[in-house]
Amino acid sequence: GSRLAYSVLRGGQWRVVEGAVEGPALPGPPTDIIFRPTGGQIAYVAGQHLFLNHKPIKSWSGKKVVFSPDWLKLASIDESLKYITVDDENKFGPYSFLQDPLFSPDGRRLVYSTGMYPAQVYVDGKEIGPPLDGAQTKIYFSPQGRIYWFAKRHKGSRAEFFVDGESKTSWPYAPGGLPQIAFSPSGAHYAYAPFEK
Repeated sequence: GSRLAYSVLRGGQWRVVEGAVEGPALPGPPTDIIFRPTGGQIAYVAGQHLFLNHKPIKSWSGKKVVFSPDWLKLASIDESLKYITVDDENKFGPYSFLQDPLFSPDGRRLVYSTGMYPAQVYVDGKEIGPPLDGAQTKIYFSPQGRIYWFAKRHKGSRAEFFVDGESKTSWPYAPGGLPQIAFSPSGAHYAYAPFEK
């Protein structure tokens, strides 16, 4: 709590101010100003650029971007929703469409789901678990890095729960949608409340 950062609009230009340090003119209002949990550097987004310690280190094009927990990796989905690129180096696709991109807690893996009828979950471009005859998924990483997800199966209108690609249980899908999951601090235990008809 000893450091403070804020954004200002001065002379028609946005900047981030941190103590006595004033960052460069930005292409738009900054968002998501944070101090990284490891290293303590300040990070923020302006336009389609990521700044670290007030210096632009990454940029992207596309419709959606997600960051790793340490803010050093980013994954961007292109305008067509068919390709996903990690740090402008690894590009995966094409898919019918992409959704739910999420980095693991250590930032080393990227999980996402694709398509509909069937849908498929991928980790770093590789399939995990079976194809799903549905379009809705909710994906989570545990603190230990295991992958959990819920999916709606169109056939029979059921919700299904998976752990690392293995189906664990299912129940009749209800209008409340797919549940959220909560993990213990160690990640050894989890809890969720299914919506049932």
